[in-house]
Amino acid sequence: GDRERGYKIVKSYLKKFEGKVAVVGYLLDQDIEGEQYHLKDCAKLLGTTYDVLIIDLYHSLQPADIGKLYGIVRGGGLIFMITPPLEEWKNTLNRYHYRILTPPYSEKDIRKNFVSWFVDKLKSSDGIAIIENGIIKKEGFYESKVEKKKKLRIPRDAIFSKEVYKMALTQDQIDFIKLVENLIEKPDPITTIVLKAHRGRGKSSAIGISLPPLIENLLEFKRSIRVIVTAPELENVQEIFRFSKELLIKMGYEIRERKRENLTFWIGSDNITIEYMKPADAIERYADIIVVDEAASIPPNILLTFLDRTNRIIYSSTVHGYEGAGRSFSVRFLQRLRKKKINIYEFEMVEPIRYSINDPIEKWAFDTLLLDAEAPEINVEDIEKLEYERPSIEDLLRDENKLREYFGILILAHYKNNPNDFAILCDAPNHFPRVMTYEGKTVCSIQLAYEGNMGDRDCEEVFYGGEMIMGNVIPQLMIRHYRDMKYGKYRGIRVVRIAVHPDNFDKGIGSKALENIIEDASREGLDYIGATFGATKRLLHFWMKNGFLPIHISTSRNDVSGEFSVTVIKPL
Repeated sequence: GDRERGYKIVKSYLKKFEGKVAVVGYLLDQDIEGEQYHLKDCAKLLGTTYDVLIIDLYHSLQPADIGKLYGIVRGGGLIFMITPPLEEWKNTLNRYHYRILTPPYSEKDIRKNFVSWFVDKLKSSDGIAIIENGIIKKEGFYESKVEKKKKLRIPRDAIFSKEVYKMALTQDQIDFIKLVENLIEKPDPITTIVLKAHRGRGKSSAIGISLPPLIENLLEFKRSIRVIVTAPELENVQEIFRFSKELLIKMGYEIRERKRENLTFWIGSDNITIEYMKPADAIERYADIIVVDEAASIPPNILLTFLDRTNRIIYSSTVHGYEGAGRSFSVRFLQRLRKKKINIYEFEMVEPIRYSINDPIEKWAFDTLLLDAEAPEINVEDIEKLEYERPSIEDLLRDENKLREYFGILILAHYKNNPNDFAILCDAPNHFPRVMTYEGKTVCSIQLAYEGNMGDRDCEEVFYGGEMIMGNVIPQLMIRHYRDMKYGKYRGIRVVRIAVHPDNFDKGIGSKALENIIEDASREGLDYIGATFGATKRLLHFWMKNGFLPIHISTSRNDVSGEFSVTVIKPL
């Protein structure tokens, strides 16, 4: 309902409240108790814990923000969302809509699907109350099955001290720390631990706790120890540094620390260093121990390169959840890892740290943001039976099973699942889905975007080196590098994502999908089809055998994937 009234209700609740409160919004103009954060800074809250979270969604609803924020509230805590009246909100444009608006489209072309989906999930999910202008529209009381916390058991034969194990909050963390003791003995030739966990299971903190005692044991037969910690972003590894630093100080080490923009990237003492590096830099260095966090977001070829850089390695990844890439990590990377002649210990954490196992809010978030979308089990035996379907996003939203299959394949085939991609497909006027099905099941998911047909002013802006314009990736690249404004006028389609179910690679499914896309674009009278991607031999071969030509290659490697970005085009 009314924003001021919403805050008034929240303030009256907080009057006598003693706990820890976070307030996150676009406009921080309210006099309210609690730590205040702008929505753009909500990544800084990952890994923190609060009793109450207030999210002001009045001006902007960016799905990834919800994905980052819901998990910071402890079990028994409260999340307040301040929104316009729900039915009115469904038809309101917010700031996120303007971020995904691409010339030559105007605001009247923006679709309004995502907020409707979001509101419908609020109405149908357990544990969520709806109060509109002071009137209770839906009671959120929910009788959850509270799982009794198990009494923590420290292993009798533990090598690490009791003090180390006492820092763990769950039995899963204790069992993982025990597993790390396997890295003490000299590996023959390599020992690797693969840790998988849903979000909020304390995976990073468990790694942070296990490193100092491992280092201490290794120092008995090595003069100094170097640990490299790598992940797509420095933010991802702050918990590792926090717990390692705390424990090293407890163990009597004098620890120095280096920070960049208030984020720790190095801690060390006279004979110990723990240092963060981007994946593309880390593969150039040797270390006694390498820790790879959020490994599902790093290409498998880079993950495997680390095996040449150390003989003790921990790979860790979120399966599902905001940082997750679903089962792709298991499917694509672990299959290749298991073929190596090395010692592998696999471990999965399931027990949440902040809330109980059947938490209804976690279920709501996974459901709303498609964080748990799964691809179907499917094996294509006859390529002639493939169907190319042209659903609108509205069709997919009406058939949730189909929608989940569509996103399940994108996740499984390695595309990092950022919930914003779902909202772009829902609402951006130039984006649309296509699917290949086999016996009714999705086997190939495709996201396409119209580009070009830019106005004169936009073409000039790009030509003279002005700011990049939202969308229109290929026209802008052509104008900038081929120095002619006419490239902005051509109309084409960019293949944003094309993903085939990994169990059905090398059967010609992707090529068949491209045939259909090319046919449709020719019928529409478009000028070209193109794509931009991280170049690998396999991908370049795929596009070139389908008649696409490389027109641009980036001058530097992507920090995370270590790949050069290539743009290909097929004139029609």
